[in-house]
Amino acid sequence: MSCDKASAPEHLATGPRGGPLEFRMRLASDPRLLPVVRGTVSELAAVWGFEAEQCGSITLAVDEALSNLIRHARAV
Repeated sequence: MSCDKASAPEHLATGPRGGPLEFRMRLASDPRLLPVVRGTVSELAAVWGFEAEQCGSITLAVDEALSNLIRHARAV
């Protein structure tokens, strides 16, 4: 599986009804929970077939996005 912008995923994990898997996580807006999210995202990316470097990039992107959301949500 590739994260390249020009290439589509080779395969998608499918759920019990044949559709794509959906994962949701609801957390309080608390930066102390970011390690939980990082660990979860990293493991999910690996299970879904991404290479180690791609897992790290995906995890970093999600971590940065959530950090920004938490920081700016508290400022409002």
